[in-house]
This record gives sequence, C-alpha cells and structure tokens, in this order.
Amino acid sequence: MRFEFGSGRSWIGALGGSLRLFAAALTLALMSTTAFAAEGGGPTQQAGPSEVVFLCQTILLLVTGRIMGEAMLRIGQPAVMGQLIAGILLGPSVLGQLSPDLQHAIFPPNREQKAMIDAVSQLGILMLLLLTGMETDLSVMRKSRSTALRARHKINARFRDDRLERWCSSSRHGTRHV
Repeated sequence: MRFEFGSGRSWIGALGGSLRLFAAALTLALMSTTAFAAEGGGPTQQAGPSEVVFLCQTILLLVTGRIMGEAMLRIGQPAVMGQLIAGILLGPSVLGQLSPDLQHAIFPPNREQKAMIDAVSQLGILMLLLLTGMETDLSVMRKSRSTALRARHKINARFRDDRLERWCSSSRHGTRHV
C-alpha cells in the first residue's frame, strides 16, 4: 500500500525534508553539549544550567514533535499522537535504553537543567488548557445537557444499586462492611 499526495510523492518522500531538519537539530544538540563539555563543564559536572543546551533541547523537541505529528497526520491519526510518541522516543524509555550516554548528553540529569525544561512544559500545558477552553462551544454543551443528565442519573443509579446489593448481601452473612 502506498500513500501518495496530489503531486505523486509518497509520504516518506515528503518527510525527507523534515528528517533532514531532525538530523540537523540532533547534530546541533550534540555539538553544543560536546562543546560545553570541552569547556570543562560536562553534562553531569556543570555548575548551573546551560542556556545553549536548553535551546538545543527545545529545538530538538519541537522538530521531533513536528516530524512525528506530520507523520501521524499523513496516516490519518491526530498530530498530538505523534508528538506524544516523539516524547517517548527522546525520553528514557527508548533513547535512554538504547543509548544512555546520548540521552544524558542531550538531556543532562542535573536539577537546574531539568527545571528549565519543566518550566517550558508547564507553560505548554497551560497554553493547551487555555486554548481548549477558548475553543469550547458552550452552545453544544447546552444542547446536550439533557443527555448528560440522563447519563449521570443512570451512573448514579447503578452505583446506588451496587451499594444496596453489597449491603444486603453483607447483612445476610452477619458483616456490616459497605
């Protein structure tokens, strides 16, 4: 099976430019951490956070997320799925298992460096939640209010019935634990 675009190019060919961009971002990240280590402050010995390493981490994460997001869109999946996969690939689950030295070179394990990436990730989560709230259509929620209330009542009734059944069965056996 071959996925093609209107121009006749396959999706692998279309991702070729993105893969070159990924390779360039990875090379930049490795060069910066290598240069920083050559200055006497290796990834584990550095005294404080490195803005160059942070910038390279951010570029690598953005490029990898974009590439994987595009790949997922091309096969009919949401881009966020590819971005999640990119995070797994760059994290300790995959890259850390395959090449721990490379993973530690790109993402140094010191507390200050982690705090910088964590701050940006928290900002990203905040923006995602804000955008989700801004794009929520309350008129759709108002139209489906009766359906939601019926579902809630059915769920509550099920919990009530289960609790009543447990109470009745425990009273028959002499225990009163509900």
